[in-house]
Amino acid sequence: MSLAPPGLGFRRSLQLLWLGLLGTGCVKLLQIPNRDLPWNEALGHLLGTRVQQLTLEQQEQVLLQHIDRGLSDPIASPYFLIGVVGCALWTVAYYLLVRKASADKVHTLPLLAICLNFTWEAMAVFVLPNPSRIWTVLEWSWLAIDVLLLSQLYKYGRSTQHIPEVRRHFPWVVTATLVVCFAGQLTFVLTFGDLLGFIVAFVINLVMSVLFVFLFFERRDDLRGISYGAAWLKMVGTLGTCVQCAVLLPALRPDIPSWGFLHFLYVLIFVFDLGYVLLIRQRRRQLSM
Repeated sequence: MSLAPPGLGFRRSLQLLWLGLLGTGCVKLLQIPNRDLPWNEALGHLLGTRVQQLTLEQQEQVLLQHIDRGLSDPIASPYFLIGVVGCALWTVAYYLLVRKASADKVHTLPLLAICLNFTWEAMAVFVLPNPSRIWTVLEWSWLAIDVLLLSQLYKYGRSTQHIPEVRRHFPWVVTATLVVCFAGQLTFVLTFGDLLGFIVAFVINLVMSVLFVFLFFERRDDLRGISYGAAWLKMVGTLGTCVQCAVLLPALRPDIPSWGFLHFLYVLIFVFDLGYVLLIRQRRRQLSM
C-alpha cells in the first residue's frame, strides 16, 4: 500500500470549489455522471481519485507497516518520525499548561477544550481499537496529564466564570459537558467509521485553537494562565501530526475519495495557532515595557 500523498484528487477538489464560488446557483456545478455507482466511487471518478475498500484487518496492517517503516528507517519514511515528534511536543505542551495552572492558580484550558480533550483520550484508551503500542503509550500519558488539567478546571474554574448560573452550578456544568462530549465523539466515530479517532481529533484541535484565542482576549490584561511556550509547542506539534495524517489517513481509508475537509482543518488550525502565538508575543512585549 503506497503512502504517497494524494495530489490529483485534492487539486480537482479545489477546482470544483472555485467553480462553485463562480456559479450562479441556477445550474448545479457538481454534476455526477456515474449515478449508478456508490457515492464514494462516483465522487472518485469525478475527482480523478482511485477508491478502494479495505477490511479492518487490512487497515491495521497498513498502520503497522507505517510504524515499522518509520522505526526501521526514519530517514526514508519521515512522515512517521514527524508525527511522533509532533505528539511528543504536545506532551510537553500539556506539562507546561499543568505547571502554569499550578503557578497562577487558574485553569489553563477553556472548559469545552479540556472536556473535549479528556473525553477523546478516555475514548481512545478504553473504547477504540488500537493495534499500535506506541500510540497506546502516548494515549495513556495524555490521559494522565488530562486528569491533572481536568482536576485544575474543577479546582480553579468556578472563579473565572462570568455567568452567575454557571458559577453556581460549575461542577455539574463540567460533568454534564464531559458526558455530552464523550457521547458526541463516540457517535461521530461510529457514524463515519473513524475507528482510530484521528478525524474527530482534528475537529477537536480546531475547536481548541479557536477557544485559545478567545481565552487570550479574556485574560490579556495580565496573561494569567497563558503559557507562551505551550502555545508554540501546540502549534508546531499539530503541524507534525498534520503532516503525518495527510499521508497516513488516505492510505488507511482509500474508500474516501476526497480529504478536502481535513486539509481545510489543517490550514485553519495553523492560522488560529499562529494568531494565538503572535497575540501572546505582542502582549508580552507590551507588559514588559
